[in-house]
This record gives sequence, structure tokens and C-alpha cells, in this order.
Amino acid sequence: SLSDNRPELVVMSLVALFRSRVSEQQFDEALVAAYEEMGASTKQLVFRRALEKVGFGDYATNMTSWRREVGSALSRALPGASFAASAPSECVYPDCVLEPEETTSGDKSEDRVEGMSILRSWLDAESVSRLRREANDPANCGPIGMLRPSTGNGAHGCYAYLSPPNESPLWRLRDELQSKFDLDPAAAAASRFVLLRYGLGGVNYLHTDQSALRFQATILLSRPGVDFSGGEFYVRNPDGDASVADCRHAGDVVVFEAGNGFAHGIRPVAPGTAGRTERCAIGLFQPGPLPTADQQRRKKRARSAT
Repeated sequence: SLSDNRPELVVMSLVALFRSRVSEQQFDEALVAAYEEMGASTKQLVFRRALEKVGFGDYATNMTSWRREVGSALSRALPGASFAASAPSECVYPDCVLEPEETTSGDKSEDRVEGMSILRSWLDAESVSRLRREANDPANCGPIGMLRPSTGNGAHGCYAYLSPPNESPLWRLRDELQSKFDLDPAAAAASRFVLLRYGLGGVNYLHTDQSALRFQATILLSRPGVDFSGGEFYVRNPDGDASVADCRHAGDVVVFEAGNGFAHGIRPVAPGTAGRTERCAIGLFQPGPLPTADQQRRKKRARSAT
């Protein structure tokens, strides 16, 4: 079934991949070296520097399984070490979505690579411009969350959940993709849209979302090569092999594996030929709000009562 994902098992597979490639001794040495370089920085930043040293610096470490790994590894390699409670952020975040001077699109087509389908020019120029205007409107956006190395999720970027107006092209696109990829209608209807913005050096570390669906999707609203360069969307399979989405136009849609051991992320963003660095996209089939601790307790009590 497409709705049988177990997100925590997927996250555990990422940790398992790391453990299969890096020995405890190797990582302990990397942690000690990172701590000596950075001094009394935060646990997350020291851990991330050590990951870079052993070739795993592109993995997000803000998920539960990675947090457990942070705690156990630091206790083992650096017993009694002191760490800062927080770190100043040097990230630069884009504070608006820029309207392109012109948006062109090619012919509709579909390419498939491992872990994803690339739907080229799936949205026309008018729909792309409309979505950019909707993304600019604060009335459509929830609170802004930041991508920071100190949080373990990325750098130089931000995100906000969207509440699109009824006439938004997003609703039609969501229904079209749900049908095309045979996604569970109820889970698709309960999912959310998320606006993702990246500036110079923006990166989204490899991660998995708490999705109940096998697939998620992202729509590119910026022009590759013009508004930004680099910034490729990519997925990594359970063996650690990566596939890259070769997006060519604003309006390209990438539908990607959200489970089965696949992780996804964004590579560093650089300037485009228009003299700006702005990569804007909208994610579809994001999971709904996670239950609060109080809701989880009530649900557990209800199960016990039955």
C-alpha cells in the first residue's frame, strides 16, 4: 500500500547507513578534532563538523534518531566536555519572493530517474506567476521557520506552510498528481503545501519527512540558471547513491520517493545570470501537523481504556 510508510524506520536506515560506512573509532577521532577546532560550540555544530570530516555532512541531523546518535556519540568520544547552549546564526535568508521579468516554459514531458519523476514544464508561465504572487502574500503564509546548521536542517533558507486561496493552481495540481501517481485520496487531502526559499549558499540537508504517502512533490518557481545556479534537488537511495533532478524551467515538477529508505535535499545555491540568488519552490504532500504531547497522551489513554 502507498500509505504504509514508517518514517522512523526510514530515518533509522539513514543512521544505519552511516554506521555501516564509519566505524566508532573513526567518528570518535572526527568528533575530538571538531571539538578542538570549534571550542565550546553547540553539540549540534560539533557533531555536524565531525560528519563533514567523514563524508556525511549533507545529512540532516534534526530528526529523532539522529538526535539520539548525537547524544550517544558525544558522550562516548567527549565525556565531560562543555558545550554552548546556543550559537549565533550567520545565515542570510531571502525575505521575499521576486517576480521574474519573464517566465518561459518548454514542452510538457516526463523523465524518470531512480527515486523520482521529473515533469517538465508541467505548469505554464501564467500559473507559475500566479503562484509566485500567492507566495508573496503574507495572508497565505504561516509562521516562517529557518534552516540553520545549528538546528541541523540546512542553511540560508526558510520555509512556511501555505494556505492557498480556493482558485490557486495548487489545488488542481495536487488532485492531478494524486490521481497520476495513485496516492491515497484521504492522506493526500490531509497533506499540506510548504513554501521553500533559499538565498546565497542555501542548502537543505538530506532528510525524510513524516509522510504517510509514498510520494511527495515539489514545484520550482524560480528560473534555473537565471534566478539561481546550483541548488539541485536530489534524492539518495538506501545504499547511499544519489539521483539529481535536472530541472530546466520554472514550472517543472519533481515527484519523488518519500519513503522506502530514500532521503531528499537541496544542494548549495549560487547566483544566476540575472544577478540575483533566489531559489523558490513549493512542496506538496507535506504531512499535516504532528499531534501535540497532550493529544498523544489522550490518544494513549483512549487506547488503554479499550
